[in-house]
Amino acid sequence: MSKSKCSAIQIKICQKSSCRKRGSKAVCKALTTSLKQAGLKKKVTLQETGCMGKCKSGPHLAVLPDKTRYTQVHPKQVADIIQKHIG
Repeated sequence: MSKSKCSAIQIKICQKSSCRKRGSKAVCKALTTSLKQAGLKKKVTLQETGCMGKCKSGPHLAVLPDKTRYTQVHPKQVADIIQKHIG
């Protein structure tokens, strides 16, 4: 993926109570750590959001501009998600 495409990548993660109870804070921390370790922290925007409408299957995150959504995300999945979209 070209650098111009990387700079437009956003990862949005729900931080409403239902997703937080299911571990979205830990997922957010894992995303921050993984992006930093990969040298991508300045190329990818990580945004905590309100409800994304998938409360029963949280934590929920979305990767843009791909418009790919993930449900029931676990911190151990974060590296694979980053690799898949940013590589």
